[in-house]
Amino acid sequence: MDFFSQTYTALRGPQGQQQTPEETIGRLADRLSPETQLADRRAAVLALKGLTRKHRGLVADQCLPGLVRIVREDAAHDPEIARAALEAVLMLVDTTESTNNGPARDIALANAAKVLQDPGLTHACCALLGDEDFYVRFAACSLLSALLQTRPQAVQTFFLTAPAGPTRVVTLLEDSRDMLAREALHMLSMLLRKSGEIQKVLAFDGVFEKLFGIITREGGLDGGEYVEEALKCVDMLLRFNTSNQSYFLETPLPAALCTLLYFNPGIRPELPAPQEFALQFWSPGKATCASLVIDIIGLLLAAKGPALREGYAYTRMLIELSFASNAPTVVKVQALRHLPADATPMLPEIVVTPYVPVPETNGEEWDKLEAATALDALIELIMHGEYNGADAERRAKPSMDLRASAVGVFENFIRDDSVKEAIVAGMLPPEDAGPNARSPLTPLLFGLLATPKGDTPPDRVAVVSFQFASVLLAHLLRHTPPCKNLARQIVPPPLNADGTEGSGAFFVPADGSAPPPAQEEKDEDEDEAQSLLQILTEHLSLAFLARTRDGLSEADSREWDRWLIAYLSLLSQWLWEDPKAVRTFLEAGGMGFLIEQLNQPSETDIVVPGLCAFLLGVCYEFNRDTDSDSPSEITRSSMYPLLSRLGQSTLSGRLTRLRDDDRLKVVAPDVWVLPCPTPASLSPGFQPRYDDEAEIWFDWAFVDFWKSVNQTIMRAIMAEPDSPPQTSAQSGEESMLVSSLRDALAKQAVEIDGLKRLLAEAATSQQTSSTSQAELAAAQQRLSTVEADLASARADAEKWKAEAEAAEAKAQAVAAEAAAKPEPAPAPAPLVPDLSGELETVKSELEAERTKRAEVEKEQEDLLVLLDEISDKRKRDKAKMKEAGWEVSEDEEDDDEEDEDSSSSEDSDVERRKKKKRRREKDRDRSRSGSRERRKEKRRLKKEKKERKRQKKNATAATGGEWGKYGIISETDIYSKDAEFRAWLVEERMLNPETLPKDKTRKEFLRFVEDFNTATLPHEKFYHIEAYERRMNAMRSGDTLPPTDGGYDFEADIKAHKSTHKVPDKERESYLSREQLQELRRVQNERIEAGRMKRLGMEVKQNMGVRMDTAFE
Repeated sequence: MDFFSQTYTALRGPQGQQQTPEETIGRLADRLSPETQLADRRAAVLALKGLTRKHRGLVADQCLPGLVRIVREDAAHDPEIARAALEAVLMLVDTTESTNNGPARDIALANAAKVLQDPGLTHACCALLGDEDFYVRFAACSLLSALLQTRPQAVQTFFLTAPAGPTRVVTLLEDSRDMLAREALHMLSMLLRKSGEIQKVLAFDGVFEKLFGIITREGGLDGGEYVEEALKCVDMLLRFNTSNQSYFLETPLPAALCTLLYFNPGIRPELPAPQEFALQFWSPGKATCASLVIDIIGLLLAAKGPALREGYAYTRMLIELSFASNAPTVVKVQALRHLPADATPMLPEIVVTPYVPVPETNGEEWDKLEAATALDALIELIMHGEYNGADAERRAKPSMDLRASAVGVFENFIRDDSVKEAIVAGMLPPEDAGPNARSPLTPLLFGLLATPKGDTPPDRVAVVSFQFASVLLAHLLRHTPPCKNLARQIVPPPLNADGTEGSGAFFVPADGSAPPPAQEEKDEDEDEAQSLLQILTEHLSLAFLARTRDGLSEADSREWDRWLIAYLSLLSQWLWEDPKAVRTFLEAGGMGFLIEQLNQPSETDIVVPGLCAFLLGVCYEFNRDTDSDSPSEITRSSMYPLLSRLGQSTLSGRLTRLRDDDRLKVVAPDVWVLPCPTPASLSPGFQPRYDDEAEIWFDWAFVDFWKSVNQTIMRAIMAEPDSPPQTSAQSGEESMLVSSLRDALAKQAVEIDGLKRLLAEAATSQQTSSTSQAELAAAQQRLSTVEADLASARADAEKWKAEAEAAEAKAQAVAAEAAAKPEPAPAPAPLVPDLSGELETVKSELEAERTKRAEVEKEQEDLLVLLDEISDKRKRDKAKMKEAGWEVSEDEEDDDEEDEDSSSSEDSDVERRKKKKRRREKDRDRSRSGSRERRKEKRRLKKEKKERKRQKKNATAATGGEWGKYGIISETDIYSKDAEFRAWLVEERMLNPETLPKDKTRKEFLRFVEDFNTATLPHEKFYHIEAYERRMNAMRSGDTLPPTDGGYDFEADIKAHKSTHKVPDKERESYLSREQLQELRRVQNERIEAGRMKRLGMEVKQNMGVRMDTAFE
């Protein structure tokens, strides 16, 4: 009883008063001091943990530093106090429980900021991740997750400096206890966000292997949210981190991405995909994980491209998943969007086997269709939808997104114009089938030939099929004149009344055979074959008639509007820059129903009238067919009165209202499948037939085309019939600038003439230098040739000399032998004269060779003298070029000096040859009768040389005055002068800077730099376009023009005058000595240290950080 009484009294306090929460928390805070025993501190921490939920603010104000100190110092020795302290701090900084409570969340954020003022708590938590106690590790991991959620950048910074922190985090991922491993994975996902350094450190610590181990243990993609979190971590480790991508590709893990989807990465090209890959059980969680895997594969394909080792396996898997599997539609959309553009040429080579679900089996049974190429499957998907149009009536948004993504793949496939031409040429009639031949009925043609029937409601499936068919044909024809020429020759075959002939099923079951083709019966009264463009024009008029029929419902009106928009969009892109197609369209009656639609009042919908005005403007602009032999009945002159009657302002207004429509504004490169209805304000009471229904009005390619040419068409509508094409005319802004700067052309012409004169003089000087260099090179080449000839002649002379000496010795021997005999034999008598004749011949040849050698040596001496004179002249020219500021190379001069230093003996020979040459020339000049004319010619040449020297000096002075007039730029200023450089490219060089390659851009900028530095650009705006625009704006608005660089600046003059009267500041020396300054530094450091000690609750001396007056006596 005494024990309970004393305990109650201690808790109740003196005089029997009940304690307040402030007093209780204060006493518990005192027990957190290191002077108390460990058991008391443990009891205090447990008590504070219970009080934290109701009194978070009081506990944080009085006990947070003590709790942090216990985590740092005592947690490593006592697991119980470590767990309690970690959980208490976690409740103080956790923001998840106070999400809907503003003040409580602010308190948690403030507490997190306090504990993260230094890295002590983060380092302690990282150390406790390796503790043996499960609850301590879990609490430390939870606390780090809470801190990462509130202050991620600070925790990431401290984590990088924590000893063994990354290793312990990676170790937690393979813990056998599922709760701890999941918490560690959650902490890892927050730790990796926006921290490339942590991503690199953890990657080299083996985090990839641990994450894929988690996925394998959980059963692959069926593991649910746990596997989803692991895949997100893998994505964060690889995205925007090239070093991690390279490291990941060196491991065997990339092939595991295919294995997760049951696809064999080593499959051979000729083998089909396994059925366990094509037909799988898909749950929502597995679809989400599969989308993450496809994102990672797309990331690797985009980063490494064709160099990827698993590139073929990834591409094959994406194609098979898109066209030959039962994967969810969202997964197929993801696969098509990540299919690389450089892999599309593989589509005709890969053979896939599509599957379709058996009706009324809820996806449990599937039929295997006939194998086809991936390209055929792609066209089938675009034209009819998923599973051969089994659910095309619903027009669900995922299904429409899939078809739109397939259009993007088709666009990548036809990037090369030759592929476009091959596809369009495949729709032409056979050449050997006669004059009445028709084109084969391809899936694309079948979709384009859908006939609008005004007596029945529009078919929802046919409308969407025609929309996608028109988009495909527009991709083939846009900005490709050869394809447009081929498309005008397409003559489609006739269809039956029901429109089903030739269509059939593009895929037939593998276990069945295709139905036999129907026998065509030739109709004697059959009309003349029409081209595809004529048929489209006729169908457009039928669609207009059906749209104006009375009694249409809101849904039918929207269907007809979509059909009309598809026709008008396709024809606008086809007729652009194609006068022959414009003539065919106008002669088929296209202008009549366009004007009829524009004459009708537009009450609500503005898209169809706007497109009609746009198409009419295209026809008027490009109705310029001058190549045909027979003139067209409808010309620009005959169209102009009709446009004037409609009103140019009316047509421009229709185009302007079209630009502001939501159906055009919201379209983006990856977003042109819109929710139904769009816009909702157009039909307030309209309700779609199905939930999650989507619709298509425009594709991004047409929107981009329309935005680029809309202004051109608006100008073309207001142009006269005989005006030039607006596509090559100046814009309105350019015309305004030309008219406002017409007065400055005279001054610029004078300046250009002066610059041309200076440039001609400089070019003459440069040509003189180039001529000297050419003469020197020719002389050197001639000298080398002469030396080679001289060496050959010397060799021949030595040979002939040896032969002559041998013949002479032989003759002497024969003569001696004949003299020794008493009676000379009659036979050798005629031999001596023959040998003597041969000897004479050899002597004459030797004399001729000596003469030739002397002439060669003389010519060589002449060439050496000429070479020396040219070298001296070149040196003088180089000196003059240096004085003029030209760039001169010193390589050949150095080579000459090295040659002179290395061969002194040859120099002496050259000097002697020069003297001999001069003496011979003097003797030759004295002996010749024309010496007077030669001296006269020399005087004339000397006079011309002086005149050129004087002109060059004047040109150099003039050029030096213009150099750097507007500043000096270099190759590194390509970004600072980007606006001026682009304007110069467009207006002067007639080049498009967006399509120039990098090397061509660099060469053009070097030319721009040269003209800029020499002040030879054709217009002042190319030096500083911003200042020029300011002056032009001021000129147009009538304001005072800003002063030019050479004008008088009154403010600058006043400022300069005032600066002359300003008293300069005197240099002041410090009145403190070195020792006094060091004393002040010591006092400042002590004050900083005292502040830290106060925050930590330590006792501070009174004289700490106090400056003593005696130190300055």
